[in-house]
Amino acid sequence: MAGGRLKPFYKGGKFGVPYALEECMNAGYEPLYMPELAGARIAAATALDLIWRDAYITLSMVARGRGKSSSISHKGGTEFAVLKHAPHYFTSPKNIRKAIENNGLVRGAFIMPSGEFQQLLDSEDGESIFVIDYSELKKWPHGLYGIYEPEKNHMRGFGGKIDGKDMIAINHPMINAILTPNKAGPYLEKQMRVFGDKIMFWSRDDVEEVPLCRLLAIGCDDSSGDLDSQLYLPCDGSFVGTR
Repeated sequence: MAGGRLKPFYKGGKFGVPYALEECMNAGYEPLYMPELAGARIAAATALDLIWRDAYITLSMVARGRGKSSSISHKGGTEFAVLKHAPHYFTSPKNIRKAIENNGLVRGAFIMPSGEFQQLLDSEDGESIFVIDYSELKKWPHGLYGIYEPEKNHMRGFGGKIDGKDMIAINHPMINAILTPNKAGPYLEKQMRVFGDKIMFWSRDDVEEVPLCRLLAIGCDDSSGDLDSQLYLPCDGSFVGTR
């Protein structure tokens, strides 16, 4: 994360996301990706720090779609979720605004440019690009997860386990991909001190004929906080920048 000074940028309305992002960049700040925002929350002195007091959108993205045969990825014919914490087509305010203006959205998600989803599959590195088998992800229900113990409804409905793994936040297939492996544990520990022993996972079933993607967001719910991969556009924009 460049520098150390953080500043929030907010714009409301239909074009709130591209306008807030544009204002952040024009002011000389670098908008944060999800691992950087998680790191800022981990480093925050108290729960009263501004980084914990509001919900923020990040430049990180999650794309869902079907892979095609590839001699590189060997991921043909299967459904995947791909998360990227590095520049992509929709880190540009201009491209976000264009998608909103020109009906480039499906159920609030961006329609990905042709070929970009397969490029993501072929570029998985376990550092800034993570690929998750969607059939595995769908086994884990959306909603609230305990940090140390399975929720009561997970005990009733699943016996508290999926494929032999306890239904707790650190075992959720998305946790390492959203926060990155080196930040997932420390983030959950800090989340525990700020919000308590629960965290919310928000997601959508976005596998369509064309790949769709959404920006990742992080919440500030008083009782659980949340990791949000279902951001629905158009909506208000709230980013954090650093310099």
